Amino acid sequence: MATRKQLVVVLPGIGGSVLADRAGRIVWALEPGGLLGAGRDPGRLSLAENPDLRPVGLVRSLQLLPGWSVIRGYERLVEQMRRLPGTVVADGPSGTCPDANVVLFPYDFRRPVAHNAELLAQEVSQRLAHLGGNREHRVVVVAHSMGGLVARYWLGPLGGHRWCRALITLGTPHRGAPKALGMLVNGPPLGLLGAVTGVLREWPSVYELLPTYPAIFDPATCTSMQPAELPVPWLTAPARRAAETHAAIAAGWERMPRGLPEVEPRLGWSHGTPNAAFWENGRLRVTKEPPHWLDLTAWKHDKGDGTVPAFSALPPEMESHTSAFRREKQRHTPLASAGFVTELVESYERYGSRPLAPIRGDERPAALGLDLDTEHAAGRPIEFRASVEGIAEAPSTITAALRADHSVVQRVQLTADAAGGYRGEFGPVPPGFYDMQVTAAGLSGADRLTVDDTVAVVDE
Repeated sequence: MATRKQLVVVLPGIGGSVLADRAGRIVWALEPGGLLGAGRDPGRLSLAENPDLRPVGLVRSLQLLPGWSVIRGYERLVEQMRRLPGTVVADGPSGTCPDANVVLFPYDFRRPVAHNAELLAQEVSQRLAHLGGNREHRVVVVAHSMGGLVARYWLGPLGGHRWCRALITLGTPHRGAPKALGMLVNGPPLGLLGAVTGVLREWPSVYELLPTYPAIFDPATCTSMQPAELPVPWLTAPARRAAETHAAIAAGWERMPRGLPEVEPRLGWSHGTPNAAFWENGRLRVTKEPPHWLDLTAWKHDKGDGTVPAFSALPPEMESHTSAFRREKQRHTPLASAGFVTELVESYERYGSRPLAPIRGDERPAALGLDLDTEHAAGRPIEFRASVEGIAEAPSTITAALRADHSVVQRVQLTADAAGGYRGEFGPVPPGFYDMQVTAAGLSGADRLTVDDTVAVVDE
């Protein structure tokens, strides 16, 4: 039996679990296209038509959840975990490899946070019982995106805090994300992918990603609204139920002993991110402008990770903690496989507490911001914008490369724009997934800066 002191549990974000039907056929992660293919057969992910899907692992290839994000596989994170001394990784369904001290916890991401948190509680209890020894404060949770909400429900309302040493959240929308609101109300941005809109509206989990704050402004009445207050009849009830879930999490954390578990939020801060919405003439417009009707002065330099606003990636109970989180340079999806994740996990294993030097939240290290839509139509240019954040100096050059299968497809040099940033454009490319990297060079106050993400090009 492995001798590591702690049990590490890894929770993916929405779309990050492989799902199979009763017959064992894989219906999510079936092909590299994910919902690019499922767009022609959305019923396979419908809760009404196919309610009994089983989670059987974490996705290992690129997937697209239309309107939300391109999802990279978690194999890089898993490989990094395997290299830690003494690790035994359980990467299959519940019950596999009982001696594991690193457990990958897939879940049916269509279902409510509370449902999946109950399954998480059962899994952790069984694992700890088998490993033996002291169970208290033994678990370290690594949670990406929505996985952080599942973990928080287990820790708070379900009392899992007794067993947990630390919770590491990576781009978790603790206060929700306007991007999810736009996805539900307006549907995915590209034509044919609109076929999945009805299926996404069935999933309680998507409503639990809605903003928990008044993120919508009505210019006609000069009032702000919560999602459940929008005059969209089908949205009201599920949005209220989602708000009740967040309220239950908040109440559960209020009852917890102070100081345990330690929470380590990691947030992206330099990238253009949907931050607010406007209700105008009966239509919803989601924007990357900050919500001027909210007092977010302390966050005026923080945008987000491209999917989740920076201030939303900080748990509500930590809003006054100026040094309890760290700003990271990665965008939403790459956060899950960043090298600092395993470094932080290992620091708990070796020292039992977080290292103090790298967690100063009041620092904004120099970074590249990338304003990029992760879905693009085939036959159209891929437009994007970059900005240098945290340093006043302008780079001597800023370039971008588009890759497919590790080969450069196009390379362009960005040009300065009137807003103080840099704009670039790739020419049309065939449908598929492409890795994109932007590089700024010639900065005396910083090393060469890079930022990367994946874009999906689809037929409309």
